[in-house]
Amino acid sequence: MNQNPLQLAFVCNPKMGGSGILATELAKGLARRGHQVHLVAESKPFAWSDELHSLHFHRVEVNDSPVFESSPHVFSLAGTLAQLLESYHIDIIHAHYAVPYGASALLAMQCSSIKAPLITTLHGTDISDLSHDPALYQIIKNVLFNSAQVTCVSDDLVRRTQSIYHLPRMPVMIPNFVTAPIDLDISRAELRLELGLVPERKYLVHISNFRPLKRIQDIIKILTGLDDDSDIHLLLVGDGTEMAACKKLAAELNLDDRITFAGPSKIAWKWLAAADINLQMSEYESFGLTLIEAMASGTPSIGTQTGGMPQVLGDTGATVKVGDYRAAAALITQWLAQPEKLQQRRAACRQRAKDCFSLEIVANQYEQLYYHHII
Repeated sequence: MNQNPLQLAFVCNPKMGGSGILATELAKGLARRGHQVHLVAESKPFAWSDELHSLHFHRVEVNDSPVFESSPHVFSLAGTLAQLLESYHIDIIHAHYAVPYGASALLAMQCSSIKAPLITTLHGTDISDLSHDPALYQIIKNVLFNSAQVTCVSDDLVRRTQSIYHLPRMPVMIPNFVTAPIDLDISRAELRLELGLVPERKYLVHISNFRPLKRIQDIIKILTGLDDDSDIHLLLVGDGTEMAACKKLAAELNLDDRITFAGPSKIAWKWLAAADINLQMSEYESFGLTLIEAMASGTPSIGTQTGGMPQVLGDTGATVKVGDYRAAAALITQWLAQPEKLQQRRAACRQRAKDCFSLEIVANQYEQLYYHHII
């Protein structure tokens, strides 16, 4: 790094989910480059690590006074950020999501004599869901118009953002990156033994926060499109609001013995690397972080023809229409019947992960962006 190290403030969702994991891993990567990175949240993020001296966690203490009808999280976060601006002379605030994090950052700067450029990264929800709320639309628009730069994780999200908000400055596309190891020194069979899986069995995998948007019930239905006597097992890793409904459907379809509900995991890459095929049947994904995590593990993915997924997968995987679990089942049958071609896909996956989605590539892009906007 040729320029002086920066004081960076990161605000993100600390729970398990693509945006929070990405923000935390980016913060770690920038800290390793010598920057002082301050991550601000109500709790330590899911992917947090205490091993780096230049990575700092600042807990947001939310006031629970009965005067508030609901949690004053936005105000408490803004107040904590304002204190950071003054104490550390923050150079850049990087908010992952316009609301609530970008909105809190703008409020923080109104409360502080220190003004730092705001970089706002959109991961999809601001555009796909929240922009339809008239009240939130105005807040999101204000954040985006007052950001030094807006970034989006795919070309599709850039187009959607611009068509909805008509920003004076076009958003910059900076993709997500791989947080899993690319060159594995452990075999798929060894990983399966470590995870308590059967080495000879064929495994499908899905990892997410189990929101309705993920359409996990479609993934469960894929098993009904495969041969009844096929030894194909589904691994569902994660937890969320759809968990109960998924377990109920599995029982109704008599698939309990072919599905493993593994719960949340901090070694998600091992589940991906242990599987034969990764499944992401979402209603919409602006990017799809597990697609590149699987890619790095040499596990090809089947996604849907929506959002950024076709761009992310390239020629390494395939996409089907949203809800078309039968087409996904047909692809799975075809891929597993052609082991040599499946092996070629695995090699192509690892190469694409290295060429397009490494932390080094993405950290370089953000670092250049930060230095460009320093006041």
